[in-house]
Amino acid sequence: MKKTVLFSMAGLFGMVLLVGSCGKYPEGPNFALSSKAARLEGDWKATSVNQSGTEWNLTNLSLNNTISKDGTFNSSTVITILGVPTTYTSSGTWEFYDKKTKLIFTETNPATNSKDTMQILMLKKDMVKLKQFDYNSGNMFTYTFEPK
Repeated sequence: MKKTVLFSMAGLFGMVLLVGSCGKYPEGPNFALSSKAARLEGDWKATSVNQSGTEWNLTNLSLNNTISKDGTFNSSTVITILGVPTTYTSSGTWEFYDKKTKLIFTETNPATNSKDTMQILMLKKDMVKLKQFDYNSGNMFTYTFEPK
């Protein structure tokens, strides 16, 4: 009887270690029941933008994304200057890349076909954190999104 309890506890401990170490993303989660696409799907608003260590003030800036499971996205950026909002919109397709550790967003409207590759730092149903290196400026951007 003691051996059975001991083996059960050892097995349970081993499973906890295994589940705890199988996280794909640096900031979590380590385990999720929903698919990666299901966690990414939804209406998102940027709550934090960090540019190479400097946090942006988002008082006059709004970044919103709608990501659909079918592989499409819509994005809008609203910048308010002197009380006058200016809106920029785009749409296109998205896909997982590099064993689902990165996302590629391809903008098709406006028809630039520009591609943005972002590393996934965190992919939860209630928070997504992405990192992007801008080759033009040499800056590293970290975006944190929460549901709208």
